Amino acid sequence: MVKIGIIVVMGGVIATMVIAMIFFWNYQPNVIQVEAGQGVIVGPVEYMLIYQGIQKGDARTESDSTFMKVDITAKDVDTGESVLTKKSQFSLHDKQGKKTSPTHGVFIEDNDIDDAQTPDKKPTKITAFFPIQDETLDDEFSYVITIRPTKEQRSTDIAVVCMTNCDKQAAN
Repeated sequence: MVKIGIIVVMGGVIATMVIAMIFFWNYQPNVIQVEAGQGVIVGPVEYMLIYQGIQKGDARTESDSTFMKVDITAKDVDTGESVLTKKSQFSLHDKQGKKTSPTHGVFIEDNDIDDAQTPDKKPTKITAFFPIQDETLDDEFSYVITIRPTKEQRSTDIAVVCMTNCDKQAAN
């Protein structure tokens, strides 16, 4: 009787471990690495990020920070239409390992990433500005932007887009 009880308990433990491993492997993120200018599909959306240079501000804005200017294009893979994007989807990773989200508003006119846009007025291209620590970019460091899907997109894909010095990233 005791042997049967031990076998049942061991079978339950093994079954629980198998079920846990199935869920673990099904929800592992799928990391996709591309360079700036290449399209990348994250869930049902195709993104293209294009590095546009460094900006210190404009005539109206005096800023203590330097910004990496990036054009972001997002469209639905199935319909080809533009989709809404949120600034929380994008993060720039700098030399110190800090993640920063894009800033916007004073630098972007009629193009805010988090604006409540109506479905018929989705932007085809968004200009985002990511704050960076230095006045110029480090020639020895690869700056990357991570794109995560929104909750509505229900995807485990994560894109890592190399913006500058991509050959240095491949060497590391």
